[in-house]
Amino acid sequence: METRMLIAYGLMGLLVLLGAWVIFWLHQNSRPQVLARQRKREKEAQERRSLAHMEEKGREQPRTKP
Repeated sequence: METRMLIAYGLMGLLVLLGAWVIFWLHQNSRPQVLARQRKREKEAQERRSLAHMEEKGREQPRTKP
């Protein structure tokens, strides 16, 4: 009986620690600085894709002199 209780309390303790770690991780990843950095990275990536697309479009259509 005592070993079952020790195992049960041990598992509950691990569950509590896991829950605390998940809450901490979520809190760390929802901080405004982290979100701002992520938005900045996404914006830069979008600009790079846009520029690359424009360059490809420019190569496809050779310019002719008027």
